[in-house]
Amino acid sequence: AALISAIIRRIRGSRAKVEKAPDLATEITVTVEDILNRVRPTIETPEGQTIRVPIGAGTTDGQVIRLKEAGYRIENLKRGDAVVTVRVAPGRFRVDGFDLKVDLPVTIENAVLGCEMTIEGPTGPLPVTVPAWSGSDQTIRIEGEGLTKETGERGDLIAEIRLLLWEKPDAKMIDLMRSLREGLYL
Repeated sequence: AALISAIIRRIRGSRAKVEKAPDLATEITVTVEDILNRVRPTIETPEGQTIRVPIGAGTTDGQVIRLKEAGYRIENLKRGDAVVTVRVAPGRFRVDGFDLKVDLPVTIENAVLGCEMTIEGPTGPLPVTVPAWSGSDQTIRIEGEGLTKETGERGDLIAEIRLLLWEKPDAKMIDLMRSLREGLYL
């Protein structure tokens, strides 16, 4: 009877469903540098087995990686999968998809007049041009310096301008700002 039932299921296209153990859901925390260097972090299964998680092109914050048959193991059931969510640790860079964001501190005189600066990118120093009359709401996009996508292309590095005051108050600057706010009377 079991043989005839199996033949009928095969003819109709339905197969006996194999019961599967539950999936192991876990998270790993990596740095931007770990992603760029394709470090393979490890997770540990409830049975004490260590599994390396492949990190590489296409990996970003919130990425879900499914490792087939690396999850829970229960007798007489197909082993479950390990479902790993990647979290990027806070650091120098903030992750936005495949783009990386970084603060670019600029003094008032450089924001008003514009300047050439060097910013530390994920792969080393990068030259940037701060345009004249830049404010804290502006960004500078450096193409191809972000995380690597599955297609091999790279996201961008986005430098967000942050205006800085000098460490010590400057009397001339204070007078200039006061005259701008209150008006200059001769």
